[in-house]
Amino acid sequence: MLLGMGGILPNIMLLLLNGGMSKVLAIPHLIFWIPLHLILVNLWFSRPGMSDFEQNYLFFILTINSISLVFDVFDANEWRKGNRDVVGFKGEPVRV
Repeated sequence: MLLGMGGILPNIMLLLLNGGMSKVLAIPHLIFWIPLHLILVNLWFSRPGMSDFEQNYLFFILTINSISLVFDVFDANEWRKGNRDVVGFKGEPVRV
């Protein structure tokens, strides 16, 4: 739960500092959700007695998280390369 919230809560501050959404929002996701993803993968392999519902739910979470992390890696790399625009304010500097 803490790792999940850790990926979201810093973004509230970043949204307020930037005045909107930018690619920097991907960085907290990477910091907190990669360990969360590894924990969930470990859970998948270490608990062979899970019910079908639990396996399907965990598979769903891992799938959605994997897709999200792919986008986050792309966005964090774009931000690192200097694309710091805020959505809706093309070309305006970000104050982070």
